[in-house]
Amino acid sequence: MQVKCHAERQRSISEIIVETLTALARGASVALAQGIMEIMNLDNLDLFKKIDTQNLLAEIDSLPGQLQQAWELGQTLTLPDFAGIQNIVFAGMGDSAVSAELVTASVFSNIRLPVTIHRGYGLPASASDKRTLVICISQSGNTEETLDAFETALKNDTQILVISAGGELTKRAAAKKCPCLEL
Repeated sequence: MQVKCHAERQRSISEIIVETLTALARGASVALAQGIMEIMNLDNLDLFKKIDTQNLLAEIDSLPGQLQQAWELGQTLTLPDFAGIQNIVFAGMGDSAVSAELVTASVFSNIRLPVTIHRGYGLPASASDKRTLVICISQSGNTEETLDAFETALKNDTQILVISAGGELTKRAAAKKCPCLEL
């Protein structure tokens, strides 16, 4: 297979792979921009800005401030006393699961409980009784997999916390008198 590159010269995939691996070994990173493979020097801010059309670098740069703001907000919340917890399971999909990953990473060195991020239907076998806190997260409140995890948590008699902006998940939490933090 041949690939057309900047100089309009044909190169084989194996040549590109070898050149890419060589460049990576020297500390470069590979970027795909407008269908053209380029070896990118991370110090070349002009090229970086050209590729970063949605200004994700600024989003990444602002993450520490966002995390600090979230921490401060979290300190003002009144949570139920979840007694006897030995296991925590976050149930969510997409960005909701990513938020669980961020929270878990930020408290990793301080938490002494196993934490699982569950992306899918049902729950892991370890989420089987009151010793497990299942935190169901869904921005919309209508994510099918998270709703299923919520129902499984009820069936397994786990402790439950819901985090959502509304939708079916919030309705079900209210009906079952489960604590819910509304976004």
